[in-house]
Formats: sequence, C-alpha cells, structure tokens
Amino acid sequence: MSYSSFKSIGEICDRFNVTLEESSDLFSTISPAEVSPLFQQLLERNIPLAMPSIPKRPDQNY
Repeated sequence: MSYSSFKSIGEICDRFNVTLEESSDLFSTISPAEVSPLFQQLLERNIPLAMPSIPKRPDQNY
C-alpha cells in the first residue's frame, strides 16, 4: 500500500493501530555539541549550493 493511499495521519494510526505521541521535550536532556571548524567550513561552502534560490541574510549564521 502506498503512502498516497492514506488521507491523513489519523487514518494511518487507525489502520495500523499506531499511537502518535508528540512530545515537546524529546531532546531536552541532550547537551549541545561543539561543531568542528571543518564541519562549519563544509556547511558554509555547501548550504548555498543546496539552496541557491534563498539568499543568505546578513544576520544568518550557518
């Protein structure tokens, strides 16, 4: 059965007896991680390639 066969998330939950649990504090116990300089450089170089039609704002840091 394809995804397009379902009209809503509720229909999927009913059909497959799935409980959808939404939690706003899912990652609250995870500490922030340091981003390495290499990873920062890769993001700065490659994000514009992935999003060419969205101009970078002066206040935006990726």
